[in-house]
Amino acid sequence: MLQVIIWPGRRRCAILVKGRELMGLPVINLAGEELGRVQDLAWEEGNLYLRGILISPVGLFTGPRFLELTEIQTCGPDALTINKNQALSNGLPEGSLRWADFRGKRVLDTTGKELGILEDVEIEWPSGRVVKLEVSKGLVEDLLNGRQLVDIEGNSVTWGPDVVLINVREKIKPG
Repeated sequence: MLQVIIWPGRRRCAILVKGRELMGLPVINLAGEELGRVQDLAWEEGNLYLRGILISPVGLFTGPRFLELTEIQTCGPDALTINKNQALSNGLPEGSLRWADFRGKRVLDTTGKELGILEDVEIEWPSGRVVKLEVSKGLVEDLLNGRQLVDIEGNSVTWGPDVVLINVREKIKPG
């Protein structure tokens, strides 16, 4: 479910969207053609901003294409729209991380405490900033208490090859 946030004193609003809500959405150009569906998310290595999306194209013989976040016109609950097909490029840009490579990894803080398994991210749209991590502590805990949303504001995150590490500058706040 998309969550709209309006900041006092600002004319713009942001939408908070979970990564899993974007997966599988059709990408439509303004001529009404479906160009493919969201296959994966990509963010810039070293920061917490969504760089763009990978699209599995319509058709059998072409590979995934990349679309920069800035080229996405609208993010709706049922589709993403773009102005022009030329915005699509082949493959993932250098220095990008794929969401598929991190879902299911352990999340730890720098004090050595395991927070759980990374299940999702919450993204501020249209900026693309990752604001929360959704972690699971196991099926029983998820059923009893729900998954935990970890607010990462003020903390840096390292997307390591084995774990996701939150460098705690201030106390980690439940989302």
